[in-house]
Amino acid sequence: MLLVCFDLTVVTKWILFIFFWFILPIFSDPFVIGEKFEYKIRWGFVTLGRSSMSIIGTKNYGRTKCLILQTKAIGSPWINSFFPVNDEIISHWEPIQMKPYYSEKNLNEGNYHRHHKIYYDPIKKIANYKQKKFSGNTNKKGELRKDAKWVFKNGITKNLPDDFQDILSAIYFNRANSTKGEPGKVFYINLYDDLKITKLKMVILKRESVVLEVNEKKTKFHAIIVQPFIKTTGIFRAKGDMFLWISDDRKRIPLKITSSVPYVGKVEVELNKMQ
Repeated sequence: MLLVCFDLTVVTKWILFIFFWFILPIFSDPFVIGEKFEYKIRWGFVTLGRSSMSIIGTKNYGRTKCLILQTKAIGSPWINSFFPVNDEIISHWEPIQMKPYYSEKNLNEGNYHRHHKIYYDPIKKIANYKQKKFSGNTNKKGELRKDAKWVFKNGITKNLPDDFQDILSAIYFNRANSTKGEPGKVFYINLYDDLKITKLKMVILKRESVVLEVNEKKTKFHAIIVQPFIKTTGIFRAKGDMFLWISDDRKRIPLKITSSVPYVGKVEVELNKMQ
C-alpha cells in the first residue's frame, strides 16, 4: 500500500506502521470491531431461524493482527424439533493485505454434521486442514444409515492463489473493496471452501430500494442486487438461485437474501437488528 508506493523516510514509515497496526484494524471504515448484524430466516410468514454476522475481536499471528469474523445460524424451536440447525463459521482475517489466516466451520443441520479447522500460510500459499464429517449425511432420504460414523480427514492444500478468500472473509473482502459496482458487471473471487479452491462468480443485476424493519423501526435502504453463483455448505446449505441485496453505500451491509433450501423451499433472510 503506501509503504510500497512512496519512498518515505524511516520515521514516516514507522508512523504509518503504527497507524496501520494499531488504528486501522480497530477504527477502519466500513466495519469496526463490535459490529453485529442479526437476521431473521423466514419461509413465508413462518420464522425458520435466526442468523448473525459480527466482528468479535482480534487475533495475533506473530506480528500480524487479524479480525475475528463470525457468523451463526440457529433454527427456531419449531424447526429444531424435527430438523435441528446450529451452524457457526469463523474466519481470522487480516484487513490490510486482506488475507485469511484461519477458518473454521461447525455445521449441524439435521443429520448433516461437518466440522473443519484450517490454518493458512499466505507466504507459502498452503492450507493445513483437519476435518471430521458424519457419513450419515449422505443418505438421500434423510435417514441415518446403519453404517453411519464419523470420518476424519487431515491434509494440506498447496498452490493457493495470491488473492484467495474463505467463505466468510469473502464478504468482508467485498465490503472493503472501494470499487463502485455497476449493473451488468461480473466479477470473480478465488474461494477456498470445503477444502478446495473454486471460483465465486458475482453478477450485479440492478439497483433498487428496500424497506426493512431494523431495530424495531422501518428503514429504507438503497441497495444493489447481486446474484452469486456458488455451491457450498452451511447456513442451511442453500441450493438453487440466490439473490443478495447489499446496501449501496460505503458499508455494503448484507441486507437481504432469497434462496432455496433443501426440504424447505424458498426462504428469505432479512436484516432486523444492527449495532
